[in-house]
Amino acid sequence: MKKNKRILGFSLIELLVYIGILTIVVGFIVGIFITTIKIGSKETSSTEVTSQINYVSQTIQRMVKEASVIDIPAGVSTSTLKLRTSSLSTDPTCIYLSSGTIKIAQGAFPSGSENCASTSTNLTNSKIIVDNLIFTKLTSYPGHDSVAFQIQMSSNTSSTENRSTKVLTSSIARVSAATFDSSLLPGNANTYDVGQSGSYWRRIILADGSAGSPAFSFNSDLDMGLFRAGTDILGFSTGGTQRMVIDALGNIGVGVSSPTSKLDVAGDINASGNINTAPSGSWCGLCGDGASIQTCLGVNVCTSCPSGWTQRGWDTLYGSTSTTDYVCMKN
Repeated sequence: MKKNKRILGFSLIELLVYIGILTIVVGFIVGIFITTIKIGSKETSSTEVTSQINYVSQTIQRMVKEASVIDIPAGVSTSTLKLRTSSLSTDPTCIYLSSGTIKIAQGAFPSGSENCASTSTNLTNSKIIVDNLIFTKLTSYPGHDSVAFQIQMSSNTSSTENRSTKVLTSSIARVSAATFDSSLLPGNANTYDVGQSGSYWRRIILADGSAGSPAFSFNSDLDMGLFRAGTDILGFSTGGTQRMVIDALGNIGVGVSSPTSKLDVAGDINASGNINTAPSGSWCGLCGDGASIQTCLGVNVCTSCPSGWTQRGWDTLYGSTSTTDYVCMKN
């Protein structure tokens, strides 16, 4: 008796079922793989944004703490933060937003000015885009000025699915203004005083200055004021030129650098009233017996004496036998 051989295999239906199941499994695995890649890319973008926004925030906070002055208008939002610092190499320091990148410029340009340097360093790299940067100066007198700032950053990618955006809002105040090694500037012009009634400073000690740049001057007229013209000599200048001095002996020189009398004037003197040059009982002028005619306060004593003076005979004063010599005596 013959045995029938059974041929093993898949029917068409079975094959289609198996292929369908395999497709589903492969699709599921591929989906997981793609999702994992997307999550990884988004996580990488998020990490990069977080890292850079924290770095910029820490840099701003450090700069503000070390600053002598926050040099932006109070209460006005701006994309540029200007700080005055104690070091010439970093004064001023500007942090600002330019074409999606946060930059920092330190030092003055040109040298000696209050403008920030034209060269800068990037605080953020090309992996992120800074969407917004806002600084606002806050004043709380007598407390220290502070800066509130907001930063918005996004990852630099064309894929909206992988893009990560973060916003950070914070504020920081200057730490101390007790010791100054840079220019002392007010938070707002013409707003604050140095001392006040009942709470005043003991002394103000300034550099010598000069006629062209006096140590004590005025905002609208910097070449007018007081300066040290020499040892124990106080100088006064206008228009950048020395006009008057008071020396160690109390002599006053007007147009004279080294006065030799209590009032030494180079030039004409106009007076609308009397000028009394001597105490009561003093005399001046002499006329007669061939003596040179002299004057007392501009008046010829041979004719009369000025107001406040009396004409007296020389003999009356000093026992002279002459009756034609006269002097003027202060009343």
